[in-house]
Amino acid sequence: MVTNSNEVADRVRIFGSHGWRRKYYPEVIGTNSRLDELQAAILRVKLRYVDRWNERRRDLVRQYKERLSSLSIAVPTEHRQARSVYHLYIIRVKERERVRQCLEAGGIASTIYYPQPLHLTEPFRNQYKQGDFPVAEQASEETLALPLYPEMSSEQVDEVVKAIRQAVFPSLDVARSKRKALR
Repeated sequence: MVTNSNEVADRVRIFGSHGWRRKYYPEVIGTNSRLDELQAAILRVKLRYVDRWNERRRDLVRQYKERLSSLSIAVPTEHRQARSVYHLYIIRVKERERVRQCLEAGGIASTIYYPQPLHLTEPFRNQYKQGDFPVAEQASEETLALPLYPEMSSEQVDEVVKAIRQAVFPSLDVARSKRKALR
């Protein structure tokens, strides 16, 4: 697109980026059309590896699920008829902010996707109100994306789980430290 209008250029950018000027807070209903020719060329080469990377992601998810099973955390489930490639690994945890802070303190990145439910964003404010979609509202307060990428190691999964365990059960780690000190 070519224009000499800053206003038109701004609107086009917003429409092409989910309607966002600020991430996750749409001002208008937009689309995701940010793929340029250079990115497309890179992705074309990467397609050779996508099956291997997806399998590695599924393996890492199995490790997360196994290691998180003893904690009070909701993890993604997979239906028998479908196989996820786990672009993201999102857990649900009531103590999300405490977990996020423990991860951050350990140098572990995590992300809160969609901190505001869609029906409460600007484009839908006149149609919906707080309480219309309580499950979405609760999810926006409890979900947290954990690190997940094909090059991730099992040891890194262990570090993430350890930080989550410390956040969810801080007294257990204090008790373990005391027992070790007594030995």
